[in-house]
Amino acid sequence: MARCSIFVYDEGRSQMLACQRTTIVSDELPLTLKARPSAFIRHKKGLIEVRTLPGATCTIRAIYSTGRHPRSLPKEPVKANRKGVAAWHWRIGSSGSRLDVTVWAWHNDYESSHAKLHISIDDIQQVPLFELADLEKT
Repeated sequence: MARCSIFVYDEGRSQMLACQRTTIVSDELPLTLKARPSAFIRHKKGLIEVRTLPGATCTIRAIYSTGRHPRSLPKEPVKANRKGVAAWHWRIGSSGSRLDVTVWAWHNDYESSHAKLHISIDDIQQVPLFELADLEKT
């Protein structure tokens, strides 16, 4: 959290006048990330969900452990809905064993935020079935 205090002086006097003080507060924007399922599966749908303030604008950058970017990942910024949720989903490629994700978010009157997430990419038999069923509902 950044704080800035402003004091008002009378230019004709050497003393500060009765301390008129204004505090400007700029909070960091809340931002959390979640991968669904918790481990991505090659050639299946993966979802990155962001929780922040309603109306915040979010951008995403994802890189496989091979250094490649997901081709089917939408690149346009996403605006958080009235519940503060934004999401990206795409078909996970066969490249790499891990995906590194960074999301940046910004909103009026807040400092921008970013968060990182590292997601393993597994074969289908290694991911709990309840997570796959949960993802199909999205």
